[in-house]
Amino acid sequence: MDFGSGTVSIFSISVLMVITALIILVFTIKKGFIKNLKQDAMIPFEKDEPVGEPTDQLFRDDADESDKEKA
Repeated sequence: MDFGSGTVSIFSISVLMVITALIILVFTIKKGFIKNLKQDAMIPFEKDEPVGEPTDQLFRDDADESDKEKA
């Protein structure tokens, strides 16, 4: 089989990316970054924004009412 230089380049880059991802995974495991995922996931939530209750709104209710008045 004759592999073109493009195929070899793509394969080499793919292997390099997999090796890099594995090195990063091993580093994060050794440093303990993956140990407390559930606890760390709750950091952004406080009393003002409890878990499971959406507090952000994409659309305001009064904007809907003004659209109905225009129609």
